[in-house]
Amino acid sequence: MSSNVTHYLRLLRTYQWSKNLVIFAGLIFAGKLFVFEELFRVLIVFLLFSLMSSAVYIINDINDLEDDIKHPAKKNRPIASGKVQQKTAWIIAFLLIALSLLSSFFLEKTLTLLLFSYLVLNLLYSKYLKHVVILDVFCISAGFVLRIFAGTTVIHVVTSSWLIACTISLTLFLGFTKRRNEICFVEDDEILFRAVLEDYSKELLDKFILISSAITLVFYSLYTLDEKTIEHFHTDALMYTIPIVIFGLFRYLYLVYEKKEGGDPSLLLLEDKIILLTVVVWIATAVGVIYV
Repeated sequence: MSSNVTHYLRLLRTYQWSKNLVIFAGLIFAGKLFVFEELFRVLIVFLLFSLMSSAVYIINDINDLEDDIKHPAKKNRPIASGKVQQKTAWIIAFLLIALSLLSSFFLEKTLTLLLFSYLVLNLLYSKYLKHVVILDVFCISAGFVLRIFAGTTVIHVVTSSWLIACTISLTLFLGFTKRRNEICFVEDDEILFRAVLEDYSKELLDKFILISSAITLVFYSLYTLDEKTIEHFHTDALMYTIPIVIFGLFRYLYLVYEKKEGGDPSLLLLEDKIILLTVVVWIATAVGVIYV
């Protein structure tokens, strides 16, 4: 019985729910983290996006079944290994989608539209867009932008243009490092598991990574030094979080280039204690500056 539960938890890819934590960004920077009603609404959004993202992962696993079976690691996924039947997986995915959309409709109708857009975007990505060079990574970035809008929509605050800019640049950085890791993996195993990798090269991705990491740092630095930001928080102390962001980017680049990691940012966040500690320190410092 416990093994079956484990298979279904792996099917839901619950560790990937960490990506949905960006939903709380708008709440934190709007200064409403300790407003219980607003926090509760954002927690619900986090849950609904987690359910929807699990449904998307299930559909992706069904669509990629033939490729996953040939993959040395992905062949152990619940559907590819036969631990969960396709019919059962489809039912679970449909229930998760229905629950997410119906629940969001009673919370905020705009949220339903954002969740539906996220679903359509990922279905198109799984079927077509993941095979289009560069656009594949931009689609991943767009998914995070939708999360940001969802987090601000339910608390009725205007989404910061700086927050959107930082989200886009950071997720592009993570997406291109992921592609680079996949190319390294392919070279080591001499098998091309993702067709779009044929259109990438390590040299090209190195340039994309350099640009996206640089603009991430520039956007974040400009945000902390912006007059409106200082006026909003009544302090310029947010600028002291810049070194933490620099260290985090450098640490991630170290793991990508020296340790050949970065294939799964969610796992890397949980497995690398220094990256995890850096994120925790940044959050604690930012919250301290904004609220204390």
